[in-house]
Amino acid sequence: MNKRDRKKWRTLAVMILLIFTCSGCGNRHPEMKEALHVGVVTYTQGDPFINAMTDKLKENLKSMETEDMKIIVSVKNGKDDQQAQNETVEEMIDAGCDVLCINLVDRTMPSRIIKLAKQNHIPVIFLTAKADVKERVKGLKLGAEDYIIKPFEITELLARVEAVLRRFHKTSQFLSVYDVTVDTLSRIVKKNNQIINLTVKEYDLLILFIQNKNIALFRDRIYESVWGECYMGDSRTVDLHVQRMRKKLGLEDKIVPVYKIGYRLEGES
Repeated sequence: MNKRDRKKWRTLAVMILLIFTCSGCGNRHPEMKEALHVGVVTYTQGDPFINAMTDKLKENLKSMETEDMKIIVSVKNGKDDQQAQNETVEEMIDAGCDVLCINLVDRTMPSRIIKLAKQNHIPVIFLTAKADVKERVKGLKLGAEDYIIKPFEITELLARVEAVLRRFHKTSQFLSVYDVTVDTLSRIVKKNNQIINLTVKEYDLLILFIQNKNIALFRDRIYESVWGECYMGDSRTVDLHVQRMRKKLGLEDKIVPVYKIGYRLEGES
């Protein structure tokens, strides 16, 4: 076999290996989680508010991971330069982000980023310190999904991210446990096909437990995830809301207290 033929055979062997590798991707790792990728691009590293919100966003989204869904939060710095930020956004898009949260370096120049995101069907939420209506309207008309004005609470940012992901069908609309189903788009909860009226906090508690089946949740984590505030050690608020929610849904023996910790939703066997 001459040198040219050997080269052809090597090329063919590599192609066959790639085909077998790729064709087995769907079955070789059934244990792998589906991943949801949230990208955050700040304008600089020196904004204490944005840095604090970014840390809280990562912490809260991480706590929302389930057995089937891994959440990745990537944070990058725009280096106080709009061109550098545009390039960073391109990198985020290439990395496969499902949603982008961007604190623009130049809030009057959103068009390039919006165009890049729209071409890749990725929703963009802008975080801005100014409440200039003209700038926001311009961005929304160009295709931005949302604007959030600083200062804002982490619960608002989480809600906006969740809403955008639902609109783009990047999260599951329907959740269920036992005979309870939740339509996260309409926030309708049903038990045996009968609508159950929950308060906002009761609904948020239910979602938290469904997303963390078989995991013992500490009261401080429950409080901070649902109320968005630091836990001060008073468990009565959490306990009362959990008790009311369990009673309404008939889940008294499914969402069980865990001694000196909090509560756990027993998964279906």
